Amino acid sequence: NENIEKQKTIFITSINKGDGKSFVSANLASAFAKVGKKVLIIDTDKKDGILDKIFEVENKYGLSNYLVDSNKISEKDKKTINIIQNEKFIKFIKEMKENYDVVVLDGAEILQYADSRFLTNISDGTILVVEKNKTKESDLLKATKEIQKVNGNLLGVVINEIKK
Repeated sequence: NENIEKQKTIFITSINKGDGKSFVSANLASAFAKVGKKVLIIDTDKKDGILDKIFEVENKYGLSNYLVDSNKISEKDKKTINIIQNEKFIKFIKEMKENYDVVVLDGAEILQYADSRFLTNISDGTILVVEKNKTKESDLLKATKEIQKVNGNLLGVVINEIKK
């Protein structure tokens, strides 16, 4: 695997909800920023994104708003439409790669959402977050196969243990 510091777009995904991928994303972005990198972190999880809470910012206008013309699509359709997998998003990511040293994409669970497999494919590298003593080995194997199937570059696996 290539050195993580050479990746421009890093996609963070998990197998199960609650594995801590958003906290890993936030910490990775913060670590890059602390060493002087110009970093953009994007919450691509349409359903359960929590980066606004982690960074304590308002969530009034986000990626979905940018990618969809609000006047032409109903609220019901916005929840089901394939927002991420379109040309406008690919162009957006390309522009962000030109303006930032690192773009961290915080996404949804890889085995459950097609968007996550798409993001794996278009990113320079993917990090898979799993929770210790929760993630099944069979699911980990399925996830790595999904990443390979879409020609993704698996940079590594973060084993996380969330204390409740």
